[in-house]
Amino acid sequence: MEQGLGLLGPLYLQTGLVSQTSMIMPNAAILYRYLLWITSKVFIHYNDKRSKQYLKVFKFSSVVDPRRLLVTVGAGATVSSVLKELQKHGLTLQNFSSIQEQQIAGWTQVAAHGTGCSLPTVDEMIQRMTVVYPSGGLLTFSKQDSSGNNFNQRLFDMTRVGLGSLGVVSELTLSCSPAMRLRETLSIESTATVAHKHYDRLTNYRHVRYMWMPFTSTVAVVVSNPCHDPTDSELSTVPEGSLPTKPLIDLLLTIKPEFNFQQASSLSFSQLRDLLIDYSPLNVDHIRRVNQAEAAFWQQSTGSRTADSTEILGFDCGGEQLVYEVCFSIGSLKEQSHKDTAFVKELLQLIEDNNIPAACPIEQRWTARSTAPMSPAYSNDPEEVFTWVGVIMYLPSTQTDLQRLQIKRKFDEYTTLMAPLLKKYNATVHWAKIELPADDSPTYKDNLKEMKERLKTRGVPVDEFNRWRRLLDPNGILSNQLIDTLFDRRDIREA
Repeated sequence: MEQGLGLLGPLYLQTGLVSQTSMIMPNAAILYRYLLWITSKVFIHYNDKRSKQYLKVFKFSSVVDPRRLLVTVGAGATVSSVLKELQKHGLTLQNFSSIQEQQIAGWTQVAAHGTGCSLPTVDEMIQRMTVVYPSGGLLTFSKQDSSGNNFNQRLFDMTRVGLGSLGVVSELTLSCSPAMRLRETLSIESTATVAHKHYDRLTNYRHVRYMWMPFTSTVAVVVSNPCHDPTDSELSTVPEGSLPTKPLIDLLLTIKPEFNFQQASSLSFSQLRDLLIDYSPLNVDHIRRVNQAEAAFWQQSTGSRTADSTEILGFDCGGEQLVYEVCFSIGSLKEQSHKDTAFVKELLQLIEDNNIPAACPIEQRWTARSTAPMSPAYSNDPEEVFTWVGVIMYLPSTQTDLQRLQIKRKFDEYTTLMAPLLKKYNATVHWAKIELPADDSPTYKDNLKEMKERLKTRGVPVDEFNRWRRLLDPNGILSNQLIDTLFDRRDIREA
């Protein structure tokens, strides 16, 4: 489970700091009535907790149109629930993230993504959406506005990735695809060889994912394509009876002798990794040993398997974690710029040079462009491809509050050190993983200034975003500290 570092956390939408709804939010009652009135597909309520106001979406139902390959869902539908419903009709979503418990509205509002150079971020699946506005309005609009209304079309494009700030999404219609089985192959490359057939992989496979292992030369390469052979069902070439987790077990028995082999061998890969990291999460030498054991695990896990796309594309990410993910353009596949692999190699060197206790993996994925202006992968060029690179630190459950704070501070240091790399490659942070700089840092103002400048350099339409916010949410009901700080709107009523 990822730590709530981004805009949405565990809920669909967090609004500004509010303690007296009736006094500070004069339109809240109107908005609330609209939300209850919309349909039985969504039930949203306010929950005042620690002087913060939340909108939380509970229920959903779905309407599937198999002929047109569309599904209409309430904002509170989880990705996994939608996938389950689509399976009944022989359908699936065109693309989805490895974690499938996000709610559809929040998932699309931050331009979440899966992986595949021909597959854009998930906001591109939105064909129609209904949005409720704090001023008391409700609007339903679609991707192809046949009326020729440019205002509605631009608002639709902005709202698809609106960060929860351009209205409350209540219902969405998404495009979907026929259900498919995928044949996945896991192989091992080195940091020196991974670039050799890199563009062949990106061109020839529907899904490509790299897992780079800090303090090692190992890169786990995971690729998959649709499998049309019915005899290949559930096929796996991983040897039966093998124990790929043995390198992790051996290390665990060395540092925690209270475990025996039988106990350790009953644990999953992610459980073993969590226990190992828990031993000393900020000790660089220890994390180096853990990463080397994980690299050995992946080397012993090579092979192929065939299963439903839902099973192949989703996987166990482990325990609670801090994640920071960035996105940047690599141009078209024809250009073969190799910016993506060069970025990670520089990042690995930065980790080594600064003795960062960076756990595995550094995960790298790719997507096609998005036509939503606020998406990190926005582009006017349909040939443009974007790479997404995520770094991680784990928060073992047995760590004390002080120890977890120390991990958080080290992670802040880690991500701050990445700033020159982001500038060099014109990268921007994934909206779902973005966080303001630590306000107790002596370089807070400089770090915040650089973050804002990076948004504009990357082409994020900051001024337009703020104009829409002033128009649609004049009292800042849908805002929060992150949005107001990042987009420089201290008091929207005076803007």
